[in-house]
Amino acid sequence: MHGPTYRACLSYFIRSYFDDFRYAQQDQRNKRTHQINLAFLFGFDWDLIRQHILNEKRKSGIKKLKPLLKSLSLRGYTGDKSALESRSIILESEIQEIENDLDHFKVIPEYRELEKEAADLNAHMRRLSAENGRDRDLQRYIENAMAAEARREWIE
Repeated sequence: MHGPTYRACLSYFIRSYFDDFRYAQQDQRNKRTHQINLAFLFGFDWDLIRQHILNEKRKSGIKKLKPLLKSLSLRGYTGDKSALESRSIILESEIQEIENDLDHFKVIPEYRELEKEAADLNAHMRRLSAENGRDRDLQRYIENAMAAEARREWIE
């Protein structure tokens, strides 16, 4: 969530009638940002309101996660704490190996060649399209010139 913006605060100043000010919040997509914008316009500390809104979001997220955590309890697990720790160490090392593989990932040279060929073909297509546009413009010019010449001959 961001702070107040010029665009968001402007809707509070541009109103046709005096009563329209009461409905300024309805124009905004996110209903919570109007609190931040009004606090900013009245000179209050809008960052406190932003933090409060973020805390409310976190609380609602925690409330949603509590039933999930209760359903994922370790009641059926028969091992001890050391088994869990060793499993955790193994999983962390696997994660580290995957991260290393991703860090050292290299694209094969054939892909670079295909990428260059695709770029060349794309440039060629753009050139042909531009030439096609110039040809159409020239065709229109010639057709208009022929029509003007035909009118001139008809008048004479």
